[in-house]
Amino acid sequence: MPRLRFTSSAKMVNSALKIRGNVLDRKRAADELRAEMDAEFALELGQGETDEEKLLTMSPIFNLPYHDAFELAIHHEVRRAIVEESVRPDES
Repeated sequence: MPRLRFTSSAKMVNSALKIRGNVLDRKRAADELRAEMDAEFALELGQGETDEEKLLTMSPIFNLPYHDAFELAIHHEVRRAIVEESVRPDES
């Protein structure tokens, strides 16, 4: 499985805080992170010689299992924050 390369730890922390935020913030942050994940996976696993070809050849069907796992991770983080840190997304 490919490893994601985030640009900075500050970006990861900012994204984690947005994931814990209200539903609209969480959706926006999740969409950005998902697009980043898709691009990274395409560059690692896509077929083609150039980055553009690799991005175009990645099948959306291939991404479905990764998207499901991504959604589960988001839900897990939200639940963890509620239980362990008493941070509720509906109170942000």
